Amino acid sequence: MDELNLDFYHMAHWNPATLADLKRARAAGVPTLNSYEGAHITADRLDCYRTLRRGGVYVPEFQYGLAKTITLQPPAIVKSRSEFHSDSHEFTIHLAGSYDFPDEQMVEKYVVPHRSYKLFGIGDEVRVVRLPRGDGLPVEQPVTTSLVRYVGQVQNLFDLSLFELDILIHKNIYVIDVNPAVNLYGITDGAALYEEAIRAAIENDQRCRRQ
Repeated sequence: MDELNLDFYHMAHWNPATLADLKRARAAGVPTLNSYEGAHITADRLDCYRTLRRGGVYVPEFQYGLAKTITLQPPAIVKSRSEFHSDSHEFTIHLAGSYDFPDEQMVEKYVVPHRSYKLFGIGDEVRVVRLPRGDGLPVEQPVTTSLVRYVGQVQNLFDLSLFELDILIHKNIYVIDVNPAVNLYGITDGAALYEEAIRAAIENDQRCRRQ
């Protein structure tokens, strides 16, 4: 990273290679939108849920371990611990009976979603889309005070300036995923906000260096 003489590094995609680049950029003192430490935690679903819970953010009840050690009552969702596992986006809904999987897995209580949303933290801005059931398109929604508060909590917990949250609303607001790379699908001014967040971060770093 030092030899590249970068003014700024932004991790636009979410995979092991870009996370490693983010780590190298931070170590070299290159300014970034998101911290490596926070992004690294979000790659580990168990650490991510533990961090959220310690910070007072609701997450579904969860356990991690071999099938024989899991005491969480079904229905539950079974998935890999790592976001970067080869089948990380695949999961099993376990409805009843004993668990049966060969390796240690993340098991979380299935929360029946009354409504599902994706929240975006984009610099100082917050945007929200509602996720439809089936194959419909996400629809941008008004930003409420409670949702802004959730975004702020996560921003502080993970030291992220650009990220998205998947949330379910049942009796509480449950965060089920934190992603430090965003697509902003459904956000009308998403591209402009994205550019402004990067521009503001660069300008802020330049001001700090001049002081």
